Amino acid sequence: MNAYERDLVDCLVSSHNFETYWAYYWTSEAHACASECRQAAKSLAQHLRALAQQDAEVLDPHTDNLLDKLEAWVESPERWPYGKMRDSVALIWHGLGGLQDYLYGKLGIRRPCSRVLTLDQVEHCERAVRWRQHLPSGRRLHIEEDWLEQASRHPTIVVVGDIRRSQDLMTYAKNPESFAARMAEFLSQTRDVADRNHAMFDKFTGDGFLVYFNDHVCARSGRNARQCFVDFVRQEARFAAGLFREWCTELRKLPSEPVGLGMGADIGQVVYDDIDYQLFAVGEAVVWASRMASGAAAEETVLNNLLHRELQGLPGLAFEPVEGTTKTGEGYSAWRLVAEP
Repeated sequence: MNAYERDLVDCLVSSHNFETYWAYYWTSEAHACASECRQAAKSLAQHLRALAQQDAEVLDPHTDNLLDKLEAWVESPERWPYGKMRDSVALIWHGLGGLQDYLYGKLGIRRPCSRVLTLDQVEHCERAVRWRQHLPSGRRLHIEEDWLEQASRHPTIVVVGDIRRSQDLMTYAKNPESFAARMAEFLSQTRDVADRNHAMFDKFTGDGFLVYFNDHVCARSGRNARQCFVDFVRQEARFAAGLFREWCTELRKLPSEPVGLGMGADIGQVVYDDIDYQLFAVGEAVVWASRMASGAAAEETVLNNLLHRELQGLPGLAFEPVEGTTKTGEGYSAWRLVAEP
């Protein structure tokens, strides 16, 4: 193998190395393998410059532009070589494809596999990355472009969870690390329970959470949203009761009132939107689920009237009437859910 052939091989290997790290980088929305990807881009640029000194034809307009962009990118704080994710994915894919075809041809080697990248693939990956924190795992590989619109057309059961006496848990923790570890365990396990039951996880509120059981999302997974909600409440209440019992054994002083998770829920139309890559949800059911949670004591789940009616007839459930008052002084009648383990 002569020096020119070695340069061809070095450039080809560098291009595939960069392509591998680039795939991790862009599909993770510029989080995974960030330093490795830039280092691989730098190595490719160096080998390509060296090869171009012997073979100017390697730098066709697309490859020349790719080289300039990569050299600028590895020295800049920008997330994407071409400014935007979609442009960067398409142009780098096109530039690498042409470069590799040329290198394989010069080496007299048949390309081992074909390369296919469509706009649909890019758009699907963008949706999968964007919604991975919100959608249940069973739905992440089958995300329709209009899923927000579809979900907005179907009823949603909204659940708000709130830790009772969370301030005491922080104040009387044996140390900040203990509080942080327990809170992280609560959040992690809650997300797992929500995921198993096909819930959309909206956000962690600092001492609670907000999740949705949407008819469209659950149905696409072959599940009924109402049964998913009931299963979630059972599993979450069981987990939370055990967690807070253990947590209280670590406190320097026990609170005067019970510590635990209170949950409130309501059903109705919720409008979903994507604002700056964040899930945005608004609807009267969100407001009333929060009010129900405010009226729930530790280890209680309180339902608004419409959701109570929707759940009647499901096995293993019983309900007790409760009265409450909102922060503005508005009275309401609701139902405490009593679910068998």
